[in-house]
Amino acid sequence: MTVNVRDVVSPDVVLVTPAAGATGVDPNTAPSVRFSEPVDRSTITTATLRLTSGGTPVPSTVSFFDGDRTVALTPASALKLNTSYTIEATTAIADPAGNHLSSAIASSFKVQSPDTTAPRVSLLAPANGAVNVPVGSDIDYADEFTMSKAMEGRREI
Repeated sequence: MTVNVRDVVSPDVVLVTPAAGATGVDPNTAPSVRFSEPVDRSTITTATLRLTSGGTPVPSTVSFFDGDRTVALTPASALKLNTSYTIEATTAIADPAGNHLSSAIASSFKVQSPDTTAPRVSLLAPANGAVNVPVGSDIDYADEFTMSKAMEGRREI
């Protein structure tokens, strides 16, 4: 005797990246949606999963990962600074057995603001007015931005 078990469980959205309400998002991000189970690729269209800004669709390329559990939307160009975006997934998305997403989602995030801080020199060597500096000495400088980037992720010992 053969017993066939039918899949009757609807997929759910388990993770949206960037997270809902995120701010300061990198403009080169590729938003993604992770589902509780694999989805049927043919149900992922520009109408069922999309990235919008102010209600206007953002042209994006779709990629599938993790055995079709994760779908990424890679925008055709960098996202605009200081702009809000929404990832939308409709109940037309289904798993391979034809079970549709249990509920639609809309998750919004905001791209980082432009950097408006002008660079400043914070170190100059040799110091202004220094005397007896050997000919051929290197001149070093560091601005705060370069120094902060160089120190990122380091810790004091």
